[in-house]
Amino acid sequence: MTPERWQRIEQLYHEALQHKAGERLAFVREICADDVRLRHEVESLLEAHDRGGNFLNTAAGDVPAPALQTHTIQNLCVHH
Repeated sequence: MTPERWQRIEQLYHEALQHKAGERLAFVREICADDVRLRHEVESLLEAHDRGGNFLNTAAGDVPAPALQTHTIQNLCVHH
């Protein structure tokens, strides 16, 4: 995904959040028109937001990697 595409997705996501929850999907469908992939990307962010995970405002370092949750650093090292 290009940085420009991600910027557009993020912009539409934030614009959609300006609408009432019941109006957001209609807004996204209208604004995305025939760009189905764009619509799905924005809708997936809205769904995550509605579940309580506003990860766009979470620093990457604050989200633990699943591999590091179950393995120690030593186990991740490759020994020759």
